[in-house]
Amino acid sequence: MKLLQPPIVPQIEIFDACKSSVTDASFTARLEELRPYVPQISNHYAQHASTDSLHTLVSAHHGHPEQVISINLTKGDLTSLYEKHMVSRSPGRAHYDNLLLSAPLSKCPYCGFGQVSTLDHFASKSRYPLYSIEARNLVPACADCNKLLGSAPITEDSPFPHPYFGDPRIERDTWLHASIACTSPTTVSYFVASPETWDDQLRLSIGNYFNDLQLKRRFAIEGNSAIVEISDTLRLMANLEDRILHLRSMAAVDTSRRRNSWRAALSRALAISLPYVNGGYLQ
Repeated sequence: MKLLQPPIVPQIEIFDACKSSVTDASFTARLEELRPYVPQISNHYAQHASTDSLHTLVSAHHGHPEQVISINLTKGDLTSLYEKHMVSRSPGRAHYDNLLLSAPLSKCPYCGFGQVSTLDHFASKSRYPLYSIEARNLVPACADCNKLLGSAPITEDSPFPHPYFGDPRIERDTWLHASIACTSPTTVSYFVASPETWDDQLRLSIGNYFNDLQLKRRFAIEGNSAIVEISDTLRLMANLEDRILHLRSMAAVDTSRRRNSWRAALSRALAISLPYVNGGYLQ
């Protein structure tokens, strides 16, 4: 999980940009009625996201695009504002593209290796349509993570770290670990072991993140591929001390970049695996 700086563009700018491409007079009139409340709605979302209380927001019914959400605007109206006037048309599209570009190196903040290609609604637009174009509800993500996150209602029993409002300990403390099996070929397995100082809510949140995004499997695919390249490098080193120094240096660099990335956990595990450095790299 990579925590991101929340977008700073005023939400009224995004709303006006999306509204400007609406050609239906009735729809425009209903949006104009909502306009004075846009800053309040945006602040309401941010307050709940920053206090881990998004689960208290009222969830819309599954389906039912005709459900009235606010000031005569239906669920279908609000979701189409995103789909037809932010994703598909300018000037709303400019804000969509800026949010896509906000992810460092265009890497998905959820998994860390997928390429950003879409915006994930942290609170899904099908359940919370009032926040369909709320910038702080739109997270740049890869298609795989976006699909896996789904559109279920947010509940108190299913906390999930918010990339814009997540607890700093998610990046500061070490919770992602890996183990090495010197089979043929050598493989890696990932697991979560949260610090003892963490509270139960944060432990549950990071566990949900790891499980919901199927990161045990997805990280292993990346890690096993990386082991092949690392092993090729070690084969060029005849001296045991050189191999150990190389792995320790790699672990230090990877951990300094992103402590809980799949790469950092792999590097740390390889650096302390005597079976691997003593010959497992030859498998």
